[in-house]
Amino acid sequence: IDPPSVEISRDRVLTDDEIVRLWAGFDKLGHPFNAVFKILLLTAQRRSEVGGIMWSELKGDLWTLPGERTKNSNGNTVPLSPLAKEILDEIPKIEQFEHVFTMARKGDRPVSGWDKIKKRLDNIITQTVADEAGEELDMEKHAMDHWTIHDLRRTVRTNLPKLGITPDTAERVLGHAIGGVRGVYDRHAYDEQKRHALEAWARHVEKLIGIGGTNNVIEMR
Repeated sequence: IDPPSVEISRDRVLTDDEIVRLWAGFDKLGHPFNAVFKILLLTAQRRSEVGGIMWSELKGDLWTLPGERTKNSNGNTVPLSPLAKEILDEIPKIEQFEHVFTMARKGDRPVSGWDKIKKRLDNIITQTVADEAGEELDMEKHAMDHWTIHDLRRTVRTNLPKLGITPDTAERVLGHAIGGVRGVYDRHAYDEQKRHALEAWARHVEKLIGIGGTNNVIEMR
């Protein structure tokens, strides 16, 4: 069957300044979406995967995604940076609920209403830009250039090589399958390499948003 329209590949990557604005906007969303968006940015996983995190998938500082919850059905292990773990540790646990991010009034199920919350986030950022400029709100002038939630994932992938992460490791962080002979014969989990990548990314985010202090120690691996 022919597709209903031509698929357009997006190339939107958020700048460091936009990441700072978004993080400040996340804080104004309130529970649970403030944490949801931060985990999206810190782990580079898909929104359905983050929105549907279950307590049983979290063991210490490792998040194990089962195959039935990933796009390629292969599953993925996501090492949690100290910042990501801190955010998850602060989520109140409702004893009878399996999901980490829920709106209790809707029962034990993943968060929903992504389009609505994305629009709310855009409005928050637009208002903030206008306030900082000391100007009357102008939705066109003060809005951040069009972006999608999936652009968070692309932004992480684009920045990882800048932090010294190999393309192979960056692809594995995203849970992408490695093709060809290597994909068949290399069954190593690469958890330590992914941990190094996501911790490096978290430190970069911390530096941008001004937390974590100054650290001139370079970890050698």
